[in-house]
Amino acid sequence: TMWRHKRKGFGRSLHACIASAASGMRGSGGPATRRYLGSTGKLGAIPMVADPEDILRGALNRARKQTPASRIANAAEREKSRAAKQMQVLHLGLIGPLKTYMEGFPRLSRVHPFEHAMITLTLGDSVYEDALGDVAQL
Repeated sequence: TMWRHKRKGFGRSLHACIASAASGMRGSGGPATRRYLGSTGKLGAIPMVADPEDILRGALNRARKQTPASRIANAAEREKSRAAKQMQVLHLGLIGPLKTYMEGFPRLSRVHPFEHAMITLTLGDSVYEDALGDVAQL
């Protein structure tokens, strides 16, 4: 019977083991420990950031390729339509990558304390949050 008792948890998945360990930590670790349990490695998942000139050049090239609607007879209206399409494509070409980067970079309050300390030691006190705030303002 003792052998069966030891083997009882053998087939459980790693996730179930972590969940049971987290439930046992309520008294000792508190909510902060449970919040970060299994959340290390978020810095390894951040996206590679492209060169700003490449982002701008690509957006300008896509905007330049826009053609006006051929069914508009008035030349001024046709150019107005073309300019509006170009502005929209340029806007989407610049905002799209920035939105992807903002979604890919974790907030500093949501990373593991070890990774938080690594960011603070590498970049300084508030450089990471200031950079994300500057991109968010765009």
